[in-house]
Amino acid sequence: MIVWTRAHQDWIRDEKLLTGTHIDFVHAPTVEFVGLDIQVDVATFSELEVAVFSSGRCVEYLKTHPKLLKSLQSIPQILCFGDTTAHKLAEVFEQVTQIKKVKTAAQMVDWLNQKEIFNNYLIVGAQISVIDWKSQLNHKGASVEHLPLYKTRPVFVDPKTEADLVTAIKKQELVAFCFASPSSVQAISDSKIGSLSKEHNVVAVAIGSTTAEECRRYFSKVEVASHARVESLIKKATLIIA
Repeated sequence: MIVWTRAHQDWIRDEKLLTGTHIDFVHAPTVEFVGLDIQVDVATFSELEVAVFSSGRCVEYLKTHPKLLKSLQSIPQILCFGDTTAHKLAEVFEQVTQIKKVKTAAQMVDWLNQKEIFNNYLIVGAQISVIDWKSQLNHKGASVEHLPLYKTRPVFVDPKTEADLVTAIKKQELVAFCFASPSSVQAISDSKIGSLSKEHNVVAVAIGSTTAEECRRYFSKVEVASHARVESLIKKATLIIA
């Protein structure tokens, strides 16, 4: 058994990917996404050359802020990475440029630093990002602003699910947890499951280096996906079972 901890909002897409693995994945969401109260002077967007979206999740929050969305639509270039993000952005932007060779935020930073096409960037995404865009997007002349639209917060496992997972750990039926954010790790670590997982050598499979760092605080065995993508997270988890 492998426990999948991503949010309820992601389950429809995730379930389709997980079904094809023929592995017993149990969904125990430990995070949720909450829109922020956005207070921003949209006039500042007039000088921006490009908006870089790190997640398609931004779209649902932009739809509830029409004035903000209209201002963002005036920015000359909209860049993103990932098929899902590009598809979502196309719902509200006429022209979206997906950088096909880029699969992660870190790769996007490298690509932008290498190309040096733009100077004034707006990074649109979560309140806490997997990378520090302002420090890492550092080519000559680069100016970076961050527009957070939502935050991720831990959701604690309900008592019945927690009891079932505790039993599975003790019987050595639970092999691994899959984590896609540090917040999801925190939710597990603050429950009975956390201490038991370390004691019974349950593996934590992390989507990227930031999440892996948090995993190492609570798990003795940590594996990291080769790319910061859901597909890579699933692949790494299935290799553990194999």
